[in-house]
Amino acid sequence: MFKKILVAADGSSRAEKAASYAIGLAKSCDAELHVVSVVDIGSPRTAMEIDPDYTEEIKESIDVSKLETERKKVENQIIDHVNKMASAEGIQATGSVRVGHPSEEILKHAQETDCDLIVMGSHGRRGLTAAVMGSVSTNVIHAGAFPVLMVPE
Repeated sequence: MFKKILVAADGSSRAEKAASYAIGLAKSCDAELHVVSVVDIGSPRTAMEIDPDYTEEIKESIDVSKLETERKKVENQIIDHVNKMASAEGIQATGSVRVGHPSEEILKHAQETDCDLIVMGSHGRRGLTAAVMGSVSTNVIHAGAFPVLMVPE
């Protein structure tokens, strides 16, 4: 049924659950498994990036390329973890770290690799929280470009 499955990984428990589903599907469909993790340029991972007490001079003195390199290392570790999960089930996965806005990069990666299913975990946010914070999964679904399997937390 599915030939190429893309799973979005971000190191969270819900993404790990989604990865388990994707691995199971890939195994049962004899499909290729692609893993993508995104260095989110719109969402900082460190307190220094979001702490309003840091002055602009300190923020400007940060080597942005070094910070991005460090964040890519984290994303690569996430991909390695999913690859090991897949390998334990006899599935070889191909991983990629991208930089940008997660929903856009997930969709671009799915298009570039000609995937026919995207598997993602869901925060389960609703109402005002979802409206204010937005949702990567909602943006991927609303793009309407690919079938999306949402795995609840």
